[in-house]
Amino acid sequence: MLGIKTKLSSFLEKPAAIFLVLCLFFGTLSAIYVPQLSVNDEQMHYLRAYSLSEAAIQSTNCSYPQEVIDQAKGAPASHYDSNFSTSLNTDNTRGYSCGSATSYSPVIHIPQAIGIFFAKLFETSSGALVLLGRLANLAFYAASLYFIIKHVRVGKWVFVVVGLLPLMVHTAASLSGDVVNNIAVMAFIALTLNLFTQKTLLKKKQIALLFALGALLALTKSVNLLLLAPLVFLPSTLFKPNVKLKKLPFNIQKWSIGILLVVFSALALFTWQAAYGASTLSTPHSTQLTSVTDSIRILFNTYLNPTIGYTDFIFKGIAGSFSSYKYNLPLFVLSISMLVFAFALLVKTKEDSLLNLNQTKTLAATNALIIFMFTLAVSYAMYTAWATLPVIGGPGAYYAEGVQGRYFTALLVLLIPVGLLLKRYVRIEVSSPKTTGLIIILSSALVLAYYIFQTLWAFKDL
Repeated sequence: MLGIKTKLSSFLEKPAAIFLVLCLFFGTLSAIYVPQLSVNDEQMHYLRAYSLSEAAIQSTNCSYPQEVIDQAKGAPASHYDSNFSTSLNTDNTRGYSCGSATSYSPVIHIPQAIGIFFAKLFETSSGALVLLGRLANLAFYAASLYFIIKHVRVGKWVFVVVGLLPLMVHTAASLSGDVVNNIAVMAFIALTLNLFTQKTLLKKKQIALLFALGALLALTKSVNLLLLAPLVFLPSTLFKPNVKLKKLPFNIQKWSIGILLVVFSALALFTWQAAYGASTLSTPHSTQLTSVTDSIRILFNTYLNPTIGYTDFIFKGIAGSFSSYKYNLPLFVLSISMLVFAFALLVKTKEDSLLNLNQTKTLAATNALIIFMFTLAVSYAMYTAWATLPVIGGPGAYYAEGVQGRYFTALLVLLIPVGLLLKRYVRIEVSSPKTTGLIIILSSALVLAYYIFQTLWAFKDL
């Protein structure tokens, strides 16, 4: 009995372990109970992952087994049929649309493709293909974020809470390509935080990691390159001092690495585009935003105008809007998620002092600017490429329809420096780290349990 208490006490002090257990438990339930291909654009990700499982990356002249095509065609009409009883007939194939997900780099579909590949080795059913693809995506998400939480020096509990938001678990336990994007974003933010708290020179493996993550950011969503901005303010203690050109007002190594990183990331994006013949950048259908006044009006209508109410859709979508908006977290559950996020931001931890005041202020301001610029970029892209289409809002669209809350969820960890700054004026003190762990376990588990119950209720008639 004493051994169990000791292990439980130790577990409550381990943010990464808490995340892993809750994520895998509720994520597996989500992968099983959320109807197959009902998640946002999941049928398109399914087609892409299936093609990649056969080492095919083309964007035209795709072919699939008839049953796979039938699954993909049925999803938009809410025909979420899954077959676990008979093996997939891979001999009966025909040409079909490659799907809209082919415009993205294959890197975002690698976990799902691996799951589908192994499922096919055992000649399983089409339902098993989707389930194993989902579980592989979940395993990638859980393992990656576990590693991130374990190694990030500040804001561990914020990463845990954001990683356990129902939307993040819902997406991770699907075939969505957003999973790799979310990991890329959170990994780069964690690396940035660690570099700001580092007192020794930058290591070669850290430089290599910067370049790898920079390329991954570009290949997932080009707007993610905004996350490179804080690197401008990295402390000089990370870099070798100028030896021959001591009078230069800038550090040669720092700016050389920064410029090369931007170039390398951009080259990764453009190399993929050139090799594949497809663009990962939004192609505007309209250029209606011709003035600052127009831009402010669209932003106000999208995010603040109460008569339109699109704000509610975006806000719910950050934490809990599921299965192509079929059901959402109710306000009282959404409030719990937001309260536990605020708790994670403001709870006092022993790591808070790793960032000094000047670093905290710099990161808080820079990260706030990144969120603002990210919002502008996403709003412009969705307004010009989607909202102004004739079948949507037309050339005079009032707001940037198409902006979704899930685009911003992973960015919530950018608020860690803001929380550190606020803690200098108001903070939550708990009796021990175990108390923090217990509060986050209970609150996150409660919200996730409600999400699973809500899923079962939403699809009870299927």
